[in-house]
Amino acid sequence: MKGQETKLPGRKLFNFFVIFYALFLDAPSNFLIFGQKGSALLTILVAVVFALLTINLFLFNPERKIYTSIGGKISIQFMPLIALSVYSLSTESFDKNRLQFFLCLLLLPLTIYLAFAYQSFQDKRAGLLFTRALMLSSILYMITVMLFGLGNSYIYHPRVISMIACVGLLSISNTSNKSSIFPRVIFTVCVILSLSRTAFLVASIINTLYFVRSRSGTSKNSLTRMPLALGVLSFSGYLVLSIADLRNRFSEVGDRGSIFGISMNTNGRAQVWDFLIAGIQNHLVLGQGLGQAHISVSSRFVSIVEPHNDYLRLAYDLGLVGLALWIFAIVRLVVIMKNEKLLRRSPSVMSVILLLGFAFSDNPIIYPFFLVCFGRVIAMGEDVPAMAKRKLL
Repeated sequence: MKGQETKLPGRKLFNFFVIFYALFLDAPSNFLIFGQKGSALLTILVAVVFALLTINLFLFNPERKIYTSIGGKISIQFMPLIALSVYSLSTESFDKNRLQFFLCLLLLPLTIYLAFAYQSFQDKRAGLLFTRALMLSSILYMITVMLFGLGNSYIYHPRVISMIACVGLLSISNTSNKSSIFPRVIFTVCVILSLSRTAFLVASIINTLYFVRSRSGTSKNSLTRMPLALGVLSFSGYLVLSIADLRNRFSEVGDRGSIFGISMNTNGRAQVWDFLIAGIQNHLVLGQGLGQAHISVSSRFVSIVEPHNDYLRLAYDLGLVGLALWIFAIVRLVVIMKNEKLLRRSPSVMSVILLLGFAFSDNPIIYPFFLVCFGRVIAMGEDVPAMAKRKLL
């Protein structure tokens, strides 16, 4: 039976938006349409389209039990968090920041669901185009660095491109990909040139894990690679930190805040975090309302408009209940992938490390371009089409 030849409706539309985000990222925010940022309107459009595609597959696709089971299992884990968000949204006054946060909370499970559904029918071309779009955006940023200097925001914001470059590293972290050295160098260099400290640390971890787990081999071989990998990581870190602009980002410029007792530049984050922690203590269980962290931070601080810590954002907005539900969904994602035997050849473990790492000092769960690209990478494991074919037969 040639089950793989079936074409689910909406596959090309889904791929279009994924590749669009991989290429343009947050650049539409530079344009105003009907008085609103282009990125905000695009977020609404993508969320609505993905929701309609999901409903269509769930209700009308006769093969959904075969081809969408993995993505469905993962997406369901986010439903308690979504339900709490709907309740919070319905009890607060309307604000576009609340709506954006809600749509972004929807985007991740919707993207994962659709990515797994369509993955079973895709050839390698869709994944190749996605990776090339990620590479092109990274190369474009590298060109702007040559023209406008390190950490510039001429096309892409440096934090934005650094996050998407790390997603690019995930997209090529399949163990069977033997020609990933060039794109790996492109993505890594892009991260370094962005001067993003969190991205630099996350990219270092991803590259180290890839080196340890790359190529087929026994666990003993992986253990013997570990000391060498750590040595290479340390030496690379030393070389990179010899770049004054990047080294100064860690210590010599900024507010000299304290993280776990270590004095370093937090660019105002430490003050924002103290403010959020104080607010969380006043509304510990259910929080102060969806999107309230952004509203409170932007009204109190001049140069910072986001919490730059999604754990505190969730706790501030939805309380410890909301934070626990988000962590539950991420943990269940890993458990389901492990039970489906998809962790062995997919970059899922590294994906979770990337998400949790960026959530500590950045805002990944409100960046739609990151959520869509990240959700696409989750389903890029080689075993997905093979598993779907075995179940069909």
